[in-house]
Amino acid sequence: MESIGHVIIYFLRGSLPWQNLPGKNIAEKYKNIKKKKIETTLSALCKGFPVEFKEYMEYCRGLRFEEDPDYKYCISLFDKCMKNNGMDSSVLDFTWKTN
Repeated sequence: MESIGHVIIYFLRGSLPWQNLPGKNIAEKYKNIKKKKIETTLSALCKGFPVEFKEYMEYCRGLRFEEDPDYKYCISLFDKCMKNNGMDSSVLDFTWKTN
């Protein structure tokens, strides 16, 4: 769930703070990425975005591994975000279509 938030932020911002970090080898590069991810606060990551982005990320970080996410709550955050920013949230269709 948190990774989905990272992808959305990436799409909106065009990059993430831990992208393109250097390293002498792959292990060091991944170590630097991990360190940067840990050091990056949600406030910094979500800076410039509506408050609902940070609320979503905080919710995701608070989930335990075995816990089922409250998808309705997550959808409601983005629905609220769109309405608060004058967007038509009805364009989002979160229903599963089966044939």
